[in-house]
Amino acid sequence: MSHVRAPLATLAPGVVEVWTVRLDPEGTASERLLAGLSPDEADHARRLGSLGAPWAQAHLALRGVLALHLGLTGEQVRLTLGHGGKPELAPPATLRFSLSRTHGLALIAVSCDRAVGIDVERVHEGIDVRAVAAAFLPPGEIAAIELAPESSRRAAFFAAWTRVEARLKLTGEGLTASPAHETPLMLVRAIPLESGYAASVAAEGGNWTVQRREWTGTV
Repeated sequence: MSHVRAPLATLAPGVVEVWTVRLDPEGTASERLLAGLSPDEADHARRLGSLGAPWAQAHLALRGVLALHLGLTGEQVRLTLGHGGKPELAPPATLRFSLSRTHGLALIAVSCDRAVGIDVERVHEGIDVRAVAAAFLPPGEIAAIELAPESSRRAAFFAAWTRVEARLKLTGEGLTASPAHETPLMLVRAIPLESGYAASVAAEGGNWTVQRREWTGTV
């Protein structure tokens, strides 16, 4: 039987919560994990095979975080797709959120009064950072990467990548898509993490602060 959880204190205007979620690096999603997801989510996790467990853990944590604020269980949280396929809470809920996942880690951003976007990446050696930056990043970010010392240029690339992705996740646009509407005024802030990861959060407007939280729920 599901039990309704008491909500956290109401999110204050001007605050963006950023939750850190630790994930298994890989593994097939167990039936216990799948049971807390929607049928579509469970089917997607199954299709991911050996990467299904971390995907399911991240999405269960998202449901858990939203449920804590809404006074629901994770299973009762109703999600839908908005502009550009961006996940949203079904009406009448009004919380805004964003989820990003990489190897071993996920981040969730939540706000009560503004659109948010978040991105986290594991810094790795598997790509030509100059070529990828030239193909996908705007000139200002490319310049920032080139100004970085050679020893930290890879880290600078991933930091720049997360800044761009966070902006795009806020609007629901893709990397190569032309904006379908005027880009809102937003501010992007770096999220400090342990060595080997880069992350950024974007939110509408400029008068907001970040509140960090660690997800410790059972996922």
